[in-house]
Formats: sequence, C-alpha cells, structure tokens
Amino acid sequence: EENRSKKVDFEEYVCSVVASEMPASFEAEALKAQSVAVRTYAMARLQKFYEMEDAEHPEAAICNTTHCQVYKSKRQLLKLHGEDWDKSCWDKVEEACTATKGELLYYNGELVTEPLFFSSSGGQTENSEDVFSGAYPYLVSVVSPYEEGATHKNEERTFEVGNVEAIINNRYTDRTTGVITQENTKILSRTAGGRVKEIKL
Repeated sequence: EENRSKKVDFEEYVCSVVASEMPASFEAEALKAQSVAVRTYAMARLQKFYEMEDAEHPEAAICNTTHCQVYKSKRQLLKLHGEDWDKSCWDKVEEACTATKGELLYYNGELVTEPLFFSSSGGQTENSEDVFSGAYPYLVSVVSPYEEGATHKNEERTFEVGNVEAIINNRYTDRTTGVITQENTKILSRTAGGRVKEIKL
C-alpha cells in the first residue's frame, strides 16, 4: 500500500495536508496561510510532473511524507486523534481551506515553485542558496520574532572533538586535520541568518 498511487480531490487533499502538517489548535489565519502554501506546493509539483521534469515520483506528482507534504486522509486523522477531533478540529481546518479555496502564491506573475514552510527558524530564516542549491528571490533571510516558545529557539548540539576529527579525516582523505583545538579552529563566514557557513580547521 505504501507505494500505490491514489487520486484525491485537490481541495480535499489541501485540507488533509493542512490537518496533517499543522495543529488544528493554531489560529485560523495561520491555517489559512498554511492552506495557501500547501495548495501552491502541490500545484507546482503537479506542473513539474506533467511537464515530465520530475523523476522522483514516477507514479505520482507528490508523495505523502515529509519529502513532499505529509498527507493523511480524514479517516486516518480521525483514527489518529479520535472521534471528538472531527467536529472541533476538522471543521476548523476545512473552514480555513474553504476561505482560501483556489488561492495560490505568485511572484512576479509566476507560480511560486518553492513555497516552503517549517515549524520554526530559531528566530532568523536563511537565504535559500545557503541551504539549497538554488536562489529564490522570495526565500530570503528575514527576522522571525514570534518564536518565543518555538522548539528550535535555543537548540544546542555538542560534539566530541575526536568524533569531529574522525568524520573530517574520513571525508578528506588527502589531508589530515591533526588535533583540533580552539586555537586552530576559525569561523571564516556566516550565512545571512547568522549560522556558520565556512569553518577552517
């Protein structure tokens, strides 16, 4: 069943993705914004698929995982959340999607091909070229000040120096780092969002 393709009504698909990607408890305006992004993403993938530019999904234009957009049918969502969820949550999501029915994002008269969304940015987004292979004029670094309780706001990762040495030496077999210390480690550049882009060891 995992690899089978399925035909779904377009607006029903949008509603199901919004309910799968975002908690229904979010504000109605957030659900509306999400529905426009979801609809645009799906339309851009459909366009690519029918122009035969996308070989990632030979059977279908879009998949149901985070690779594209998470899609669970209303039946699956009810099973996941319970029957009470139907009236209080599905109706709210459906109302938001209906309010934006047919609305898509355009930039300079062209359909936006990468209407990307995420749960949090840690307070600052990135230029697309610092994260992905392409530069998109509508995916530029901006401050995101409304993330007080966001999951990635104060996220930290700690790495053992020995592990870092091993990873780098395995990756670059033509040279060796030697012993990494604070003194011989230098940040050369940062992204527009303030994250490390290049580092010299």
